[in-house]
Amino acid sequence: MYDLATGTLKNRITSGEGPISQIVRVDEKARTLHVIGLGREKGQDPYFRHAYRVGLDGKGYVSLTPDDGDHTVQISPSGKYLVDTYSTCEKPPVVVLRDAAAR
Repeated sequence: MYDLATGTLKNRITSGEGPISQIVRVDEKARTLHVIGLGREKGQDPYFRHAYRVGLDGKGYVSLTPDDGDHTVQISPSGKYLVDTYSTCEKPPVVVLRDAAAR
């Protein structure tokens, strides 16, 4: 995260294995991001997408889609729920309603 006035780095929001490919939701009130990352789940295909929640301070990094598979998510307008659709080459799509505040 960068200071808009000075352009200096305030703090890193994410770090570790695999890239973040997409920001799905920004919750300014709760100061959190919902993001899509790849290659972060041990023992899973590094090309599978997973959803995560992380604080803007870089703390509280949580996986919201732990199941093995490539995930796409839709987050409710309130940010309380997400619809997780995931599959693998061997398994057909599964759709799960998840509590986005959990874990």
